[in-house]
Amino acid sequence: NRFDESMALCGWFKSLEGQKLHLTEIADNIYKTASFRKNAVALPLDFNPINLGDSINSESDEYVNQYILNGHKLLYTRSVAHIDGNREESLRVNSKPVEFDWDFPCNIGAFSVSSDGKEMYFSGCGIDSGCDIYVSFLNEKGKWSQPQNVGWPISTSSWESQPCLSYDGKELYFVRRSSKIWTTDLYVSHRNDGGSWSAPTNLGGNVNTDKNEMAPFLHPDMQTLYFSSDGHVGMGGFDLFMSRRTADGGWSKA
Repeated sequence: NRFDESMALCGWFKSLEGQKLHLTEIADNIYKTASFRKNAVALPLDFNPINLGDSINSESDEYVNQYILNGHKLLYTRSVAHIDGNREESLRVNSKPVEFDWDFPCNIGAFSVSSDGKEMYFSGCGIDSGCDIYVSFLNEKGKWSQPQNVGWPISTSSWESQPCLSYDGKELYFVRRSSKIWTTDLYVSHRNDGGSWSAPTNLGGNVNTDKNEMAPFLHPDMQTLYFSSDGHVGMGGFDLFMSRRTADGGWSKA
């Protein structure tokens, strides 16, 4: 089959003398991908995802969702394409659009709400540096405050988006796009005792690749990280991956 052919060609290519290191690394990755796909096709998992139906899904794009455990609410972003080619994102909860008491001068989406329901982080695109991360707080009257940019060192001149606040509220995961090579990695910032956020840390090579990692979601168990990537070995394009927190605070190989 074609998988075997690909693997055999990679083996032949690597056997040739004088091959450059970066080319043999590419051949290794092609071999691993072909091997994974061969096994995945031969031994498919018993997996039957259920479409949430037209109360949630539409002809537009729905993505970056969060299920709020204590409120039984599904938060997600809907992106609607307009005739002029621009897209408009909005927050929806249980199929209904969320209305705020403030106007925001840019496109907003990818919301993450704290476990106590009092903090809301989201990405805002179209002001200054493209996309930054913003925060809003729930006041005593049950209204969300005017959003504020979380500022440096999380928001920079690079592209930052898709925040995910940990269940304990002490870690903020997000996506940053490199302004040099134009790929995205996952980062985490830790909340300091005074409430400010630390300098973000790249999650490292077990999670990030030389391609794109997106949409981080940290399970409430604080140990399991889910994300999408087109850089890890998979079935092609963006697949879903999981990494577990290790004893030293790092992350296992996805």
